[in-house]
Amino acid sequence: MKKVFYRAASLIALVWLLAWTSACDDDDKPANPQEQIKKTWRIGAAGFVKKDGANVTSEYINLVITLNNDGTYQTSNAKKLFFPSGSWSWVGTDTNQITIDGDLPVTIIELTKSTLRIEFVMDEDHVNAAGRAKAVLGTYQLSLEAQ
Repeated sequence: MKKVFYRAASLIALVWLLAWTSACDDDDKPANPQEQIKKTWRIGAAGFVKKDGANVTSEYINLVITLNNDGTYQTSNAKKLFFPSGSWSWVGTDTNQITIDGDLPVTIIELTKSTLRIEFVMDEDHVNAAGRAKAVLGTYQLSLEAQ
């Protein structure tokens, strides 16, 4: 009888432990990504900027991007990647792509409460005299932290 009791108790404990650990897996995932992205993001200690796979973070020290509720953004130390301010919007109802300034598609690789990883291609179609130059052409990956 004791053997059956211990097996049942062990099974119950195992099921409880599995349920508890799986419930904790998504703690950092945002409840609503379309709202969660609306904050200030910065390079931070673990962040980076890569151009065509090469780390160019040192060129963007203190990079900050603020995505506002009203569909506008502000940046600091974004150099020619982004304008100091402009507009942004979601592409469709999905949460894996936004558009910056109406013409630059940005893919969201990862979005959690504390991390935003994005990728975009700066090509000839997205170069304009007001803020971008041929020197910035390439594929970019940015990893940013919530401020």
